[in-house]
Amino acid sequence: MRHLKFGIPIVGAIAFSIGLIGCADENPWGASSNEKGRISLALSTDSGIKTAKPVFRSGDESTSDPNDLTSYITVPKPEEFSIKLEKSDESFSKTWTSLKGFLNYTKENFFTTGAYTLTAYYGDMEKQDFNAPYFEASTTFNVLSDEVYEVNLVAELMNSMVKVNYTDAFRDYMSDFHSKLRTEDRADDIIFSKDEIDPAFIKPKDATLTVHLTTKDKNHTTDVKIGDFPPMAKTLHNITLDIAENENGVGQLQVIFDDTLDEEVVKIDLTDQLLTSEAPSISCTGFMSGQTLDVLENSAYSSPILMDVLAPGIVGEANLIIESTFTPSWGKEIDLCSVTNDKKSEIEAAFGKDAIRGFGFSGETGQAAVLNLTNLCKIFPTGTHTVSLIVTDKLGRISNTASVTFDSQSIEMNVVGQPSMGYCSKNFNITLDYNGNDPLKELSFKTTYLGDPYDVTVQSCEEVAQSRAIEKKQYIFELQLPDHLTVEKNTLEIQVFHNGSSKKTSGNVNVVIPEYNLEYDAFSKEAYVKINIPNNNNSQLLDDVINNFRLYLNGVEKTSGIMRFTDQGYIAVADLIPGTTYSITSSITRGDITNKHPDLTTESALPIPNGDFSKTAETFDSGELNVGGQWHSTLLSNHQHTSKALVDIPTDWATINELTAWSGAKNRNTWYVVPSSWSENGLGVLRNVGYNHEGPQLANTGSAGNSTYYCTDSPDDSELIRKSGELFLGSYSFNGSETRKEGIAFASRPSSISFDYSYDPMSGTQDKGYAYVELIDTDGNSLGSQPVILDLERGENQSASIPFEYVPFGKKAAMLKVSFKSSKDNIPPIKIPTGKELDEKTGLKSVNLTANSYHAVATGSVLKIDNVVAHYGDEETPANAPKRSTNKKR
Repeated sequence: MRHLKFGIPIVGAIAFSIGLIGCADENPWGASSNEKGRISLALSTDSGIKTAKPVFRSGDESTSDPNDLTSYITVPKPEEFSIKLEKSDESFSKTWTSLKGFLNYTKENFFTTGAYTLTAYYGDMEKQDFNAPYFEASTTFNVLSDEVYEVNLVAELMNSMVKVNYTDAFRDYMSDFHSKLRTEDRADDIIFSKDEIDPAFIKPKDATLTVHLTTKDKNHTTDVKIGDFPPMAKTLHNITLDIAENENGVGQLQVIFDDTLDEEVVKIDLTDQLLTSEAPSISCTGFMSGQTLDVLENSAYSSPILMDVLAPGIVGEANLIIESTFTPSWGKEIDLCSVTNDKKSEIEAAFGKDAIRGFGFSGETGQAAVLNLTNLCKIFPTGTHTVSLIVTDKLGRISNTASVTFDSQSIEMNVVGQPSMGYCSKNFNITLDYNGNDPLKELSFKTTYLGDPYDVTVQSCEEVAQSRAIEKKQYIFELQLPDHLTVEKNTLEIQVFHNGSSKKTSGNVNVVIPEYNLEYDAFSKEAYVKINIPNNNNSQLLDDVINNFRLYLNGVEKTSGIMRFTDQGYIAVADLIPGTTYSITSSITRGDITNKHPDLTTESALPIPNGDFSKTAETFDSGELNVGGQWHSTLLSNHQHTSKALVDIPTDWATINELTAWSGAKNRNTWYVVPSSWSENGLGVLRNVGYNHEGPQLANTGSAGNSTYYCTDSPDDSELIRKSGELFLGSYSFNGSETRKEGIAFASRPSSISFDYSYDPMSGTQDKGYAYVELIDTDGNSLGSQPVILDLERGENQSASIPFEYVPFGKKAAMLKVSFKSSKDNIPPIKIPTGKELDEKTGLKSVNLTANSYHAVATGSVLKIDNVVAHYGDEETPANAPKRSTNKKR
C-alpha cells in the first residue's frame, strides 16, 4: 500500500489567524466605525477518519495508521482552502480562492454589524474519483460594532472513502476482474482495477458494488451485483472480495465488508447458470447510448426514444437514474420494478401511459422490457439532463448502463416586426420566430379584450424560412378573432402559448386606425362638427368617432346640448358661450386612444353698433342759411330771415346729409339745403326731402304791410331734387361727388336682426319705408340678404325681425350691411308748402329757426328707427330683444 505521510498531527497543527495586537486600553481602530466590526479567522484541518483494518483470507496488508488520512492522501493545508463569507440579509457575499486573500481583505476592511456565515472549503463535493477529497468547515456568528469576532474553524473530510481489496484466493480464481462502484442518483461508475490500491472518494449516499469477472477454469465472464451499502462521511470503508468453496464444492464469491457496515459478508455461488447465461442487456432505439439529444423544454422528442431490455434471467431491478439540477417528484433514482402506488401516477404522467412495460410497473416482470423516453423530456427545464437505466436480473447479473442526455433548450417564440390589422377586422397575420417542431400542433393563441379572455383561431400557418433543427424558424400565422369580438382599440395583445403551458410570449398587433379629422363650423352659440374619414366607407368608424366626441371648457366636459347625427355624419352642439374657446377630443377606439384636435372657438355675439342710437358723436351744422327768400318790409327795403340746420348724427351710422344739405350749394337757403337724417331723443329719424345744389334765386315777395313777414315765393316741383333720408352702417361723404361705403366688418353670423320702427307716410300718398340687411362672406358673396318694406298707419309702432339661415360649413361672415330709407321709391313724394300753407305754418319742423317759426322747406314721409339688435343662437326674437328706453319719443 502506498503511504503518504507529511508529519501532520491528526488534529491539524497548521493554523492561520489574523488578530490585532496592542495595549488593552487602546482602540486599534480609532473612533467608532458607524456600527461596523472586524473578523479574524483561525483555520486548521482534521485528518482523522473512521476505519477498520482490511480483512484478508490470505496474506495481510495494513497501513501504519489506518485512521489517519495522511496514510492515504496529502491532506490540504489551510492556505489551500477557499473562503466564502455571506451576510444573512444578503447584503454581502464574497468568495476568496485562498485563505491569504481573505486575510488580506479583513486587514483592510470593516464589516457592518449583523449575522454572517463563513465557510472554508477545499475540493468539489460533486466530484467522485480517486484522490478527490472534499473538506469543509462552516459557522454562523454576529459581528458587533467596534469589536473583532474571532472565528475558529476545523475543516473535516465531508465525503466517504471506499477501498476494494482482492484476496490472493480471489486473484488465483480469476483470469481477469475489476469492480464498479456507483452511488445513488449517478450513473457514472468508479472502476477499481485489479491493481488499484487507493480509496475512492464519494458522496455519502447509498452505493452499489458490482464485480466484473472472468474465471480461469472455464473462462466464463459475467457482471454480478454484489451488494448495496450506505457509505458514511469521514469514513474509510474496506470491502474485500474473496473466493471459497460452498458445501457442494462450488466456488463461492464472498464479499466481506469491514465492521463500519452492518452487513459483513455477502456470499454468491458461482454456478454455471450464473456464469454461462446471458446478463441483461439494454439496446437503444432512436439514439446511441451516451448520445446527447437537443430537445425543447416542455416538448416531447421529435421521434421515438426507446430503451429495450432483454433479461434471460428475468428482470429483478431496473434503476432509472436522472442526473440533473432538476429533481422529479419521485426523486432522482427509482427502481421501476418496485414503484409504490403513490408514485405510479406521477411517473405515468411524465412518461405517458404504456411507456413503461415489463418492469412490473404495470404487470409482472419478464425477460423483456421497454422504457419509452420520448415524452419524458417534456418535464425538463432548460439545461442538461442525463437519463440512465441499469438493469439487474434475479440472479444478480447486471446490465450495461444505457444513458441519453437531453440538452433542453429554451422555447423561443418571438413576434417578428409589428403586425397590424384593420380596424374592426376579424383576420390578421402575425409572423413568429419559433424553434419548435410542429407549430400548428404546439402553439395556441389567445387575447384579452376589455378584461375578458378569448381564444384566437389559427386559419393557416406558412413556414417562410428553413434552418436546422431546433434553431428558430419563421412562420406566418393567419389568425381569426371570434365572431362576436370587434376590436376597437389601437393595439391588441396576442399571447402565444406553447403546448398549453405557462410558457408563452406575447406581442401587440397594431390596429390600423384610419386617419380622420374634424371640421368645425362654430357660430356664436352653436357649432357643427363634421367628421372626415378619407377613403373609408366603414359606417362603424363614423359612428365611433361621433359617439366618442367630447367637448371641454376649462377642462370640464360639456355633456348637455350635444346632438349626434350618426346617419348624417356630423355633431351639433348648442348652448355654447359666444367668443369662447373649447377643447375637443375624439376617439375611434372607444376611449383607448384619445385624439387631440384643434380648439373650437365660437364667434363673438357681435352687437349692432349703436343700435339704439343713444350715442351721438357728430353734429351736422349747415352753417347759416337763408330761410326761403327775402321779403319786403316796405316797398324800398328787403329783409331776410336766417337760420342754422344743427342736428345730431348717431355714431357708427352714416347719413347722406352732406348730399342733401351740401355746404357748397349755390343758393344756401332752406329750400335747397335740407338735412335728411339725424338722431332725436334716442331715435334714428329719416325723412324724404327736396334739395338743389344749383337752385334758382327766389323772388322778393311778401310785405309787412299785409303781415306777410316772409318770402312767399317757393321753388317749382321741377326745381327740387327728391331724395329719401338714409341711415346705414358704413360711411358717406359728398364734396361735389359721392363717396359711399356700405357695410362694416362683422365676423359673426346672427340668427336674426330685429328693429323697432314707426312710419308716418306723407298725407295722400301710399309711400312705404324700406330696410335692407345683408351679410357678406370672406369672398365678397352674400350669405343672405333681406329687403323689408315698412308700411304702417300714421303713428303706429311696430317691430320687425329679419331671420338668417346659413348652410353649415359654408363661408364665414366678413361684412354686415344694415340700411334704412324713408321711402322705398326712387322719387319719394315730398310736399312744397306755398302761400296759405306757409301762413298756417304747415310742414315739418326740421331746422332751428332763430328768427321765426316759418318753414320754407320741402319734406315728406318720416321713418323713425330704434333698437336695431343682432340675435344669436336660440334667442327668441324680438321678444327677448333689449327694451327701448322709456324717455324715447316718436
